Amino acid sequence: ELHGVMGAACAPSEAPPAQSGCEEDNCVGSELVDDAAPSKAVVQANTLESNINLQEPATLDRAAVALTGETSLTTVQDGSVSKAKPKANGKAKAKANAKSAAQRKKLEQSAKELEKMMLDMKAENKAGHGHMGITMTYDPPVCMGDEYMMSQKGHGTCSKPVQKNLRWGCDFELADEICCFNRKGAEDQGYLETTSFLEEMRKAGEGPVTFHDSNSGRVLFAAPKNRSMKEFLDESIEHGWPSFRDAEVNWLNVRVLADGGECVSVHGTHLGHCFKDHTGKSPHRYCINLVSVAGQPPAATNSDSIIVKGLQ
Repeated sequence: ELHGVMGAACAPSEAPPAQSGCEEDNCVGSELVDDAAPSKAVVQANTLESNINLQEPATLDRAAVALTGETSLTTVQDGSVSKAKPKANGKAKAKANAKSAAQRKKLEQSAKELEKMMLDMKAENKAGHGHMGITMTYDPPVCMGDEYMMSQKGHGTCSKPVQKNLRWGCDFELADEICCFNRKGAEDQGYLETTSFLEEMRKAGEGPVTFHDSNSGRVLFAAPKNRSMKEFLDESIEHGWPSFRDAEVNWLNVRVLADGGECVSVHGTHLGHCFKDHTGKSPHRYCINLVSVAGQPPAATNSDSIIVKGLQ
């Protein structure tokens, strides 16, 4: 039907000769129509043909939609009909969803591995039960925190997304997922070796280097302390994540939760986990996601200066 309409729009304006005989009644274009009322489809087609000859070319698009339901653009120019193909859409969104799904799958896998590690600790420490199946207690200098610190806020457990310009080339989406929408998962073991972290730390000499919350920018750790840079990096590479000791933690902004030994910032950022250490290096080791401590420092204020000075 549409082909017939388009042909009428592009054909000479002379009226076609009347047909003298149709095999069927109500034949379109015939002068020999019986007294029966024409069908609704015939009326619409005839009306549409008349309107098309009188309207601008853009009207053809609406005409095509009326007859076929297609929404691609149809225009008439210089006696020819052209049909623009609809633009491809949804590819970027599909790609982003696939990346997010892959990251979540990795987080789920690391969460399972971490739960196994924590269950081993439970057997070793004869602990009670919590949301991860474990309740831990720690000796000083650990500062214990309350669960309310990780309550839901404006952006998961955080009040806002993590910073866009994270240090060492850390991935924003991965950091935002781990810091704000995660309690048990972790970045891939060895992720720190895929960034510029090791290179930049070695250039820093003996430090200490200050580590900032990827969300708030507040100071969380400063390392190395009471050991060499090589010792700090070697231990971090061995475990696959930055590994801090008691003297390197800024307890003004860091807390450890009893349920599972989760290490968090006072602003609701998931950092990693605290483990009781039996190597004699220090009572505790803090296994921390690099993406959680890759923040840029906030604008200098008196309170920030006091925190940094206290760490040094």
